[in-house]
Amino acid sequence: MNASESRPAVVRDRLPNSMYLVELEQGRRLTAHLSGDARARLTKLIEGDEVLVELSLTDRGECRIVGRVPGTRGR
Repeated sequence: MNASESRPAVVRDRLPNSMYLVELEQGRRLTAHLSGDARARLTKLIEGDEVLVELSLTDRGECRIVGRVPGTRGR
């Protein structure tokens, strides 16, 4: 998978140190952090928010949040 390809996921839990537990469509759960661009644009993420994530090529248990899924409302 290419690092620039993003996939939809749902935020399941907020973790310490600006980390989040997200769930992919297949049911796989990963820890995620906000990318630099998303940090500036996303003010707050809560459980149930739909986001776009990029999977890590080196660590299969981690990813980064790059934005919200188009068409979903921010809270």
